[in-house]
Amino acid sequence: MNTASPSHVHIPQVDVPLLPHMILTLLGSTLLMAAFEVVKQLVLPAITLWQSHAITIVFGALLATACAYAVSRRQLLHQHTRKEIDDRKRSEEALAREQYLMQALMDSLPDAIFFKDLQSRFIRINAAAGQLVSIDPEHIVGKTDFDFFTREYAQATYEMEQEIIRTGRPVVDVEAWETSPDHPPRWVSTTKLPLRDEAGHIVGTFGVSRDITARKQAEEKLVYLSIHDALTGLYNRAYFEKVLAQLSHGDPYPISIVVFDIDGMKCTNDTEGHSAGDELLRRTATVLRSVCRQGDIIARIGGDEFALLLPQTDNGVAVAILDRLRHTLAEHNSSYQGKPLSLSMGTATAYEYGGLTQTIIAADRRMYRDKHEHHYQVAPNRQRLMD
Repeated sequence: MNTASPSHVHIPQVDVPLLPHMILTLLGSTLLMAAFEVVKQLVLPAITLWQSHAITIVFGALLATACAYAVSRRQLLHQHTRKEIDDRKRSEEALAREQYLMQALMDSLPDAIFFKDLQSRFIRINAAAGQLVSIDPEHIVGKTDFDFFTREYAQATYEMEQEIIRTGRPVVDVEAWETSPDHPPRWVSTTKLPLRDEAGHIVGTFGVSRDITARKQAEEKLVYLSIHDALTGLYNRAYFEKVLAQLSHGDPYPISIVVFDIDGMKCTNDTEGHSAGDELLRRTATVLRSVCRQGDIIARIGGDEFALLLPQTDNGVAVAILDRLRHTLAEHNSSYQGKPLSLSMGTATAYEYGGLTQTIIAADRRMYRDKHEHHYQVAPNRQRLMD
């Protein structure tokens, strides 16, 4: 006699949710058969044969109906359970699909997107944010800005987020200089909002941070170009006049002004070309920078004209600066292998409010006198500063 080992015993699979209904159906069928046996013993001896057959048929029909009902009930319950499973599966698949689409959208954006809890700890970021801090987005949970940025920057972001959590008010397009020990600094524009749950309670913050370094650099370049001469790099006339107006309403007196003119500039342009004239302009700027102090304003105010604005400088100091400039110019020419640079100069000083216009005129006249002493012809119809 062969006996199957326990590992080969077949155990039928039972649909657990339908088990109670199967037991009730079996009990009902058993009671029905027992009732039929009682009726046969009590009733059949007193009835005819055809009545006995009728009773048998009735009980058979009842038994068949009970079995059919049990089968139908089981099928309905199975279908209902299957539908619940399918609905739950479809819901899970739809949720997973939505999460995938959301993550795909976040990861496709070049801006850093982040979500944080009430303690400003990261709970989710996109790929751009992960690249910024050199971490897999899946490993960001629980970390803070203090783990990636300088303490000064991280403290500022923490305080901003805690204020959002406390007040519920978002911050929009806040520009900041983002600093990190592991990456070059950059300008960022950040928008942050309170993160709320289904009941409307604040459970953290979320936001987006955009790199605006290129834009800031372009803005700085535009500002620089708006106040500087492109050829020499000195301040231009517009900026010189702006500072002059500001000083005239302030209290930096005495104010000295020195004006310069390149001797023979027109002749150089006519005989050697404008490139040679441009070189004279750049050489003049170099000499002027070498003698100026911090806070002095040097500007190119015309074609071959320059001006030096000296706040809180009396006439004696201005004359000393002129002497130093002449000495520097002589050294420059002695070391330069080419045509020497010649400058005509004039200075004047204003000691009280309202005298700057007359001071410029006085300095200009002295510059012309210096030019005549150098035996240069001054071109007619010259555009003067502060006409």
